[in-house]
Amino acid sequence: MPLSAPAALCVSTAVSTAFRDACALMEVWLAFYLAFILLVAIHEAGHLLAGMACRFRIKEFRVGCFRWRDGWGLDWRGMNVVSGRVLMQLTRPDDRLRLRSLMFVAAGPVANLIFAAVLYPIAVHRSTLGGVAKYLFLANIFLAVVNLFPMKAGQRRNDGLQIFKTLFDRKGFEALRFHIRCQEAAPILQELRDKGEWAALKELTERLLALSADVRAKQDVVKMLNTILLFANGQLAETAIAAK
Repeated sequence: MPLSAPAALCVSTAVSTAFRDACALMEVWLAFYLAFILLVAIHEAGHLLAGMACRFRIKEFRVGCFRWRDGWGLDWRGMNVVSGRVLMQLTRPDDRLRLRSLMFVAAGPVANLIFAAVLYPIAVHRSTLGGVAKYLFLANIFLAVVNLFPMKAGQRRNDGLQIFKTLFDRKGFEALRFHIRCQEAAPILQELRDKGEWAALKELTERLLALSADVRAKQDVVKMLNTILLFANGQLAETAIAAK
């Protein structure tokens, strides 16, 4: 039986109202999401600029699902749509590496605090713009404080935990410094091998192995260095035999 005109009107009105309410709710959630992504972008931009100033090598930059890794792309996996990441390879394992590492890690929360300071004069005004600025001001403060409080989720460590480990985990940081030395020595070792400079190859490998004895070096790295040393010794022995 077809609906009467009043009933059809009621149904149409209810559907129209529900649709408008759903659209309004989606608009609110979208506004909150975009505002949050803005805060994440500012946070990650702080890390990125500090890393570039410290001359670290950029490996990955991601804000939400937008990711740069040898080119721009999208990454929708897991919590990526509501998070960010800057992955850099630390360089120059000198005495100032700890300071540069601290600058890089702390730059994210500092960027949020600076943006909050910029927003404060606007946030104190009673207006629509002031209300938006107040929300962004408080959200920036919250994001900075949460990131500075040491926490770990799975294999990911937040900024606060990385700062803590950089300051107080001396053995862990020395191990990091050693592995940076190995990364920077890798092309030199390859060049010495290609040129057949076995004595220099042996000397550099022995220096790296001597450093590995004092730190928590990864066993696969130590194994690789021992393999290179064994190879260099073999080549030196063959050269000595051929010279007789």
